[in-house]
Amino acid sequence: MGFAYEDGTGLPLIITPATPDAWQPTPAPPPLALHVQPEPEAEPQVQIGEIMMKVQQFADETAEEARRQARAVIADAQVEAASIVSRARREAEEISVQATPQIAPEAVTNLCSAIEEFATTNRVLVDELVQLRQVLAGSYADTPISATGHLSAMPPTPA
Repeated sequence: MGFAYEDGTGLPLIITPATPDAWQPTPAPPPLALHVQPEPEAEPQVQIGEIMMKVQQFADETAEEARRQARAVIADAQVEAASIVSRARREAEEISVQATPQIAPEAVTNLCSAIEEFATTNRVLVDELVQLRQVLAGSYADTPISATGHLSAMPPTPA
């Protein structure tokens, strides 16, 4: 007794050979094959669009980081400039108060004008940093501006 497969349907059949010599093994059915349809590739326009979206996202993130760094540099420069000018004024006032007849009034005047020139230079440097920030950020919205329209690292001088 043995099994065979019917040719038309492929169903198993029980067979009994007439003689033991007549028995021949039936070949095994073909193995099952799994047919997988590959996913269709995206069209080139879709791929280009996805790449452009990634590029734009990277550009936006990079620009925002540059704006953040520019704001930080400007804020640090303003604080440092104001601190230096304030310290220089205090020292100049102390020197003028403690001045003995050995220091000529012209020297004190020269010192005060040198401090004012230093303060002007600091304002120019801060203005250049603001312009750099504006180029990087493209806007004037977050830039602190004084009433005169210029950045000021010094408090206004009393009239």
